[in-house]
Amino acid sequence: MELSLGEAKARLSELVIAAERGERVVIIRDGKPAVELVRCRKAGGIDFDNPEISRRVLDLESGDHRS
Repeated sequence: MELSLGEAKARLSELVIAAERGERVVIIRDGKPAVELVRCRKAGGIDFDNPEISRRVLDLESGDHRS
């Protein structure tokens, strides 16, 4: 589904539900695709209030950080 920024603002809740179902949602600005809403791959993320846990979960404690 592709829709303008104005329409997306009016239908945000509906678009989030569609993205959670796996539907492709693209928001168009100035006639060009600007943003795609996608479902999060897994629950969680970085807990900025408890960074030690995030480092452990993301395996950032090993010390071997190569770019």
